[in-house]
Amino acid sequence: MIDAVQIRLASLNEIIALRADVLIGGTDRGSAAFDGDDATDTKHFGAFIGSTNVACASCMRSDREDAPAWQLRGMATHADHQSLGIGAQLLAFIEAEYATLAALLWCNARTGAVAFYERAGWRCTSEVFEIAGVGPHREMEKLLGRH
Repeated sequence: MIDAVQIRLASLNEIIALRADVLIGGTDRGSAAFDGDDATDTKHFGAFIGSTNVACASCMRSDREDAPAWQLRGMATHADHQSLGIGAQLLAFIEAEYATLAALLWCNARTGAVAFYERAGWRCTSEVFEIAGVGPHREMEKLLGRH
């Protein structure tokens, strides 16, 4: 784990380049921008070493079964900083941010990331499905706060 990592709310401009490099490179997807990036209730998060963004994620309101929920999107860690615990720190920070809402967080996790989310207490809620141009995913969720 790296002690010099600062995890905080971030602007989209601070994280979009990392999102593009890690998640979009090598796929058929043309843009790192997501629908909802600019919504007033969307929050962007980053892990920074100095001024360098090394991990990122965004949360967007996306209700499920008529219950309040937020979708975790665009979670990425720079290749040079993977397997150091930074992604886990970032995810824990995000979960703490939403815990007071008694919120359901959910995501479409790449199949290679399923074990990462499971270690953080998330559970799979779908079989494997394909996102065109990106690859195989599974829906995952975690209930936070009072439940």
